[in-house]
Amino acid sequence: MVRCARPTKKPPVTGVQGPHREVMPSIQELLTEQVSGAWAQPGLYFFTVAFLWVNYLWQTYLLVRQYKVLKGNPVLPLKLKRILDPQYYAKSRAYRLDRVLFAIVQNTLTHVYTILILNYEITPKLWNWTTGFIVARGYKGDPELIASVVFISLLLLISGLASLPWDIYATFFIQIKHGISKQSMACYLREAMKSLLIHQVTTLPMSCTLLYLVKRIGPWSFGYFWVARCLLSILRETFYMTLIAPYFQKLYPLPNNRLRSAVESLSTSIGFPLRELYVFEVSQYTTISNAHIAGVFKGKSIILFDTLLKHETVPLDESPKSKSKAQTEKKAPKANLNSRVRFSRGPKDDSCRTKTHYSRRRFPDEDVLAIVCHEIGHWKMSHIPKLFILAELDNLINHLLVGLLYQMPGIFRAFGFHKDTPALIGVVLVAGLLITPYNVLMNFLRTWYKRHCEIQADQFVHKMQQGPYMEKAVITMNMDSLSFPLYDPIYNAWHNSHPPLPQRIEILRGDYTGATGLSTCHLRGQPAYYSPGSVGPSSRPAVRAQFSKAAGKMVKSPVHSKMILKGSKVAVKTRGVVVKVIPGVTSRSPQIKLPSGKVTSPKAASESAKSGSLPTQAAQPVQQHPTSGGPSQSSEPQSGSPK
Repeated sequence: MVRCARPTKKPPVTGVQGPHREVMPSIQELLTEQVSGAWAQPGLYFFTVAFLWVNYLWQTYLLVRQYKVLKGNPVLPLKLKRILDPQYYAKSRAYRLDRVLFAIVQNTLTHVYTILILNYEITPKLWNWTTGFIVARGYKGDPELIASVVFISLLLLISGLASLPWDIYATFFIQIKHGISKQSMACYLREAMKSLLIHQVTTLPMSCTLLYLVKRIGPWSFGYFWVARCLLSILRETFYMTLIAPYFQKLYPLPNNRLRSAVESLSTSIGFPLRELYVFEVSQYTTISNAHIAGVFKGKSIILFDTLLKHETVPLDESPKSKSKAQTEKKAPKANLNSRVRFSRGPKDDSCRTKTHYSRRRFPDEDVLAIVCHEIGHWKMSHIPKLFILAELDNLINHLLVGLLYQMPGIFRAFGFHKDTPALIGVVLVAGLLITPYNVLMNFLRTWYKRHCEIQADQFVHKMQQGPYMEKAVITMNMDSLSFPLYDPIYNAWHNSHPPLPQRIEILRGDYTGATGLSTCHLRGQPAYYSPGSVGPSSRPAVRAQFSKAAGKMVKSPVHSKMILKGSKVAVKTRGVVVKVIPGVTSRSPQIKLPSGKVTSPKAASESAKSGSLPTQAAQPVQQHPTSGGPSQSSEPQSGSPK
């Protein structure tokens, strides 16, 4: 009797089905061969340590370069005396010197701490202790799952405690010393404990979910995990102002006043979907002022720091009414923001006076409106969705790299895990050490793009003719945060997501040329304009003039229009486009101002007088500016020009 063999039962297939299911394992096999061959265990370890040293030396080199800039400029440069206070300059320099020295010490000790952990295999010992602790307690379930949860909790706790002394020193020995932070020790510890608790509560469920997906699906689980993170990010931004923020931040709607009316009018004119204006209470913690946009899709909210609305007390001899006309500084010209954006009538200010002091708003409504216009500029240029997409693409690449590398045995052995190969440990090693070069490169590119977005937002403010107000607001915000105006170019390109103060002022004045490398010498008094390439020699400054309504009908923005030399002619240039050419006016010929406000040459004026269109005696000479060679601005405003 012949027995038929029983058909063997195939084990149930779990995970992703389809022809693409073999793509990830094949790539993993190729990478495993590379790691076990050319990238042997000692080579992988030494490559990681070598990159940590290179990164540390590079960061220290940048800090030393910035330290030399700070030490080499003890006095306020002449090119910045027109816009900055020497006392603020000295204070910001002292603060930044302390910050740079603190950063050098912190980076050095943190680097030594990391190298010691890798050299003495502290992480494998912590994992072995965790698994032994779980087994000794008689846990009957999956020991890897509970051990991974405990291990991640210990890692978060140790990293938080390790960074706590640095944060305490930076807050209470540097920021409070220079008057930036106002936190008490009790308030700081309460916020630190709250942050650590939130980090634990959010990280542990995500770690458990990731570990479950890895065991069920395999390497493709990181793709699903990335999709879940994207959806959670969108939901968080959607319901942040209504469900999350009230429990962690002190927010209240901006009252109905002239500032709120102006912001709503500006939003309506631009098409910004404003849902609500909030005020964020931060004045009890810091002096830094800022504003930002929250929300996605059609419902967006603007959040203003309450430091933008606070008053400051100054001595009575510094108040506007106590100064004589000779001592009073010339006010910034009020440009027409938009025909539909106007401040409603109401109380000019909530300032009050005493016998010795004068209270005033540190940021007037016009300056706050310019800051809001800057934030709306980010929305108008689609910076917010672009940055979100770039961040999520970066996260996707990180997840794919981790999914390709986390199961390789050579990585575990290279860092001291000779027996166990837990999945979560592989994720920690790959994400925290192996792909560090990629993360450093992406951080630099992200910083560069953010700086580019800030330049575009400032250009939008200039286009909306709010540059003078934004210029004052930027200077005040830099004074509040003690930002130093001078930076080493390499340090600035690597670290700063915002342009330096001189460059931002050039952008807001319309003088920024980007690749031409316009220097900050234009900040002295009235800017001297040069046309790169096509205008002529750089030693011949162009004429800057403000045209009246009758003379400059084709000029849409008379405040920021420029007269640029083109041989023997002068072209009125507005926003980079030549819109009118006036013959007979050169830089060497004297200039006169006609009754209509037009600035022209004597030859053109005499021809107009002969034709009978202008009385000869009506022409008045225009005084030349001592620095730029152009006509000096009259104290009386011309018709059609901003007052």
